[in-house]
Amino acid sequence: MQNDIRENYRGYCEGACLSMMGVKNMTHNSKIAGQIIGKLRTERNRTQETLSGLAGIARSHLAMIENGTKNATVETLWRIALALDIRLSELFGLIEKETEHRHSLD
Repeated sequence: MQNDIRENYRGYCEGACLSMMGVKNMTHNSKIAGQIIGKLRTERNRTQETLSGLAGIARSHLAMIENGTKNATVETLWRIALALDIRLSELFGLIEKETEHRHSLD
């Protein structure tokens, strides 16, 4: 219970600080990130086994990232981006664009 309160407070404070700096308030959504990664993987005709091998992570880890049940670290996202033959900034851009699109529908 106390951890939930801390997390909610931290999220509120981060959002307020970003808002004061003129940054759009977008919450991180691991489901969106996973969906983008899965889409890029299938567009490149790669299996989870192949992509995870190229990225140096376990297939089950990649599956959890794609399903949105696991948050990936920046290092893991960097490895996945390299395995997908894109820059990390491009991956972040795609995730941000999709997040903005979904927020505009709300």
